[in-house]
Parts: sequence; structure tokens; C-alpha cells
Amino acid sequence: MDAHMQTAERVRQACIAAALQAYEDAGVSGLCHEGRWEYAVDAMRGLPLRPLVQGLLRAAEDKEGEGFLPSGARATPQTRRTPGEQGHAALRYKTG
Repeated sequence: MDAHMQTAERVRQACIAAALQAYEDAGVSGLCHEGRWEYAVDAMRGLPLRPLVQGLLRAAEDKEGEGFLPSGARATPQTRRTPGEQGHAALRYKTG
């Protein structure tokens, strides 16, 4: 699979994860099926695609560069959950 298809697949997986997490959260909150579905769709619509794609591209560059970015920072996957980013893995960078 080429790099573009891998990126697209990861974006799809992030959307699915966001929707599933939102659907579950809405169920815990007591929403009916229709309300849960609307909440899940809103989670996918609110998923910040630019940072996700940029993080995936940086991770690919990092992998090609033997684990380190030119700045000396290393990509580390972390899961962060905020209302608009439920359930998707974000990439953060730390030095050293």
C-alpha cells in the first residue's frame, strides 16, 4: 500500500474511532439511538483533520529518518481525548 493510501486508511480509522467513542459516550449520557448517531456524526465532522494528517506525515518522515526529526525531536504517539477529538491518536513531539 502506498503512503497516500496508508494515510487515508489512518484517517478513516480515526473517524471510525471518534464515532464509536462518541456513540458510546452518548449512550452513557442516556441518549437514544438517534441521538447517539447524531453525536457520532458530529464527532466525525469535528475531527480536526489537518493536525491528524500533518502528524501522520511527520511520523512517516520520522520513520524514514531513523526515528528523529531534523530538530532532534522524536515523535511519540499519545491518545488524547477532547470533545472534538474523541478517541483518535495524536502525535506529539518531545526532545531528547
